[in-house]
Amino acid sequence: MKTYRYKKEDINNEPMNKWTRVIIQTNEKNPKPIAIMTNDNYEVAKGFVIRLLPAKEK
Repeated sequence: MKTYRYKKEDINNEPMNKWTRVIIQTNEKNPKPIAIMTNDNYEVAKGFVIRLLPAKEK
């Protein structure tokens, strides 16, 4: 998998407002969910990790 390096201008500390949730899944004929994320919760499949970064207070 390609590693993505975040640039300072890529960081947005605003909550999601265009989606109700994000589903991350495998790219297969029968995809398997890896993670489901919402503004205030997440679920992740066994063997995977999600690192959460809190939004900065304004």
